[in-house]
Amino acid sequence: GVLDEDAPEEVVERVLEDLKHLFHHHADLVAKYQLKPLPVPVLLFRPEEVPFEVTVAEDRGWGSLVPHVSVTFVPGHHHSMVQPPNVNSIADRLSQPANN
Repeated sequence: GVLDEDAPEEVVERVLEDLKHLFHHHADLVAKYQLKPLPVPVLLFRPEEVPFEVTVAEDRGWGSLVPHVSVTFVPGHHHSMVQPPNVNSIADRLSQPANN
């Protein structure tokens, strides 16, 4: 984690308030952002581990914005997929030719 188990209560409260503020700021930015189609293919990396299953398109909607989406599932969850050793799967896929 974000904090040590023995972090003082006031530090924990401050970190939680900062995280809530950051979350709300991100939510505001997302609400205002207008997506526009891009004429480029996308290689989307998705984690194999998810906290819960949801019914969504495998490409998470990117197919409506770009001409082609290649989806690659990699070990780990949202954060750990870009940490060793899981990130090796991403590196291996990126080292392959673009048409694979």
